[in-house]
This record gives sequence, C-alpha cells and structure tokens, in this order.
Amino acid sequence: MKVIEVLNKYGHTVVTNRVENKNFSTLVGSYSRADSNLINSASYCKNTDCECMVSIHNNSYSDNVASGYVMIYKAGSEATQEVKDKSMVLCNSIEPFIAKVINKNDVRKSLMGNGQDYYGILRLHDKPGVLVECGFMSNTNDMDKIINQADKLGTAIANGIVTFLGGTVEDEPEYVEDEKDKQIKALKEELTQKSLEITSLVTQIANLQNKIKLYLI
Repeated sequence: MKVIEVLNKYGHTVVTNRVENKNFSTLVGSYSRADSNLINSASYCKNTDCECMVSIHNNSYSDNVASGYVMIYKAGSEATQEVKDKSMVLCNSIEPFIAKVINKNDVRKSLMGNGQDYYGILRLHDKPGVLVECGFMSNTNDMDKIINQADKLGTAIANGIVTFLGGTVEDEPEYVEDEKDKQIKALKEELTQKSLEITSLVTQIANLQNKIKLYLI
C-alpha cells in the first residue's frame, strides 16, 4: 500500500492488520463477519503503542450521485479530551492533502444517542482516530479516481499523518482534472448557456404577447 510506503520513507513504523483483501474475522456465534472484522481490528489497534489510528475505506450509496471523500473523526464520550482533540488535529492534517486529489463530500463526527462514537472502529480503542472514506464506488467519476489515482490518494493520507506526527513532507499530490471532469464542466457551461438562451426567448415571447394584446385592444 502506498500509505505504508510513504510513511516508511519518512521513518515511521506502520502497524496494520492486513495489506491484502482478506477476511480478518475470527469471532463466531452472534457476531456477523463484518462485526467480527471490526472488533478484531479495533482490538488489534488497542493492543499496540501506535500514536494514531487511520481506517481507510471506499464508500458506496444507493444511487450514483453521491461523491467525494468523507472523513469522520473520533469524538465520542468514551474517549478522553486529549484523544478527541488529537483526533480532530489528525483529521485536519489529512484533509488538505486529500482535498487536492478528490472533491470533498463531508468531514464530521458521528455519535450515538449515548454520546459514544457511532463507528466501532473509532469507539473500540483508545487512540486518536479517523475514518477515511476515499470516495464512492457507486459514482463513476469517483471510482475512476479510486482506481487510477490510488497512489495519489495513498500519498495524500500518508502526508497528512506525517504532518500530524510533526514532520514535513516533500511532495504533495495535486488534484488532476481528468477527462470526465472536463466533460462535466463543459456540459455545465453548455447547460448554463442554454438556460440563458431559453430565458431570453421566454422574455421575447412575453413581450410579443403584450404587443398582440395591445393590437387586439
């Protein structure tokens, strides 16, 4: 993973539960596979002496309109104020870098009714933590970036972590306007122009109708 490669380059040790797409669940019984994965991942983090936890995922939605990165930081009542403050700093450190690669959707906290973090991957350990959803796989434009700019996304997240840990980075991934971005931009401009033309035509028709009324009178 690019995140690990970049962090190692800056001299940081990365502790990860997996580097390939395989099941991390071991719990059985009433636990679903997803819950087991989550609990084991959080426990794995809790039992290390790492300085922060960053969980990286891709998002999805029921339609193809939702797009952009989503970042959720640890802010629940189960955490100390120091951990919550550091989680906010971690989030703010990563965001400027990832925003240069993919458009923003949302940055927020997510709490349950009891004040604890909604997401177990943030709630079930005691480290400063951020959940990063890089983009929506249900959105064609986002999916193109997830696939074709994966290294830029990884570098962006790693650069944010390095900054959080007090370091400075050499290169920053820049947002690259791809062909679909250009097509969408051109289409919006064309629609705007057509809208202006239609507005002008409606005005002309209204003026003509007023003249006809005058002649009829």
